[in-house]
Amino acid sequence: MKKIYTLLALALVSGSVMAQSNDGVKFGVRAGVNLASFALSGSEYDSPEGKLEKDNQKSTTSFSFGGYVEIPVSEKFSVQPGLNLSGKGGKVEYSENVLGGNLTITGKASTMYIELPVNAVFNFGGFYVGAGPYVGYAIAGRTKSETKFNGVIVPEGSQPERDIKFGSKKDTEMVKGDDYKPLDFGLNGLVGYKLESGLNFGVNYGFGLANLDPEGNSNSKASNRVFSVLVGFSF
Repeated sequence: MKKIYTLLALALVSGSVMAQSNDGVKFGVRAGVNLASFALSGSEYDSPEGKLEKDNQKSTTSFSFGGYVEIPVSEKFSVQPGLNLSGKGGKVEYSENVLGGNLTITGKASTMYIELPVNAVFNFGGFYVGAGPYVGYAIAGRTKSETKFNGVIVPEGSQPERDIKFGSKKDTEMVKGDDYKPLDFGLNGLVGYKLESGLNFGVNYGFGLANLDPEGNSNSKASNRVFSVLVGFSF
């Protein structure tokens, strides 16, 4: 929780200081739909079991909501720090004919982050394009998996819905470790169009660079990927 409060404090302080020292500063809100997935890499995911998960990754639908400050540097260039609540995660969907029957595997992880992006934005008429880094911290998550054979649930391959454990503890012989590391960071790319009224529409792509796997090393890496369709308003 201390890290969450630190992110909030940094966003508020930086926005306040910059707003006081710049003319034409605008504030805005933005919300939208997220299509999130995991990017898996490393030798662990090249093994038969890991490859199954890697090759059958799908996106899961969530949402994002937040505010931002638009600080003009010149007529066509501005800096845009923000603070968002952003849903991420991923899903596995696999189906195969085995032993004369149909085997299906589904697994889903839904996570929620408090995220602080800082983007450099170029404006061309009503169009804008930008990019920049972000840092986020997971505050909640749920996961569930299910294996079926001919439509009948196989308990040995299924897991009931439960809370995701965030942390850096690795598996041991006696104790199951954490599911994901809570800290996320990466790069954003965004493009959109803003009307004179302040209403704006755009898309954003978040390219996670952090390894979320507590067991992560050169053998395994799991990172967030999020495509967002957004609508906002600045005033």
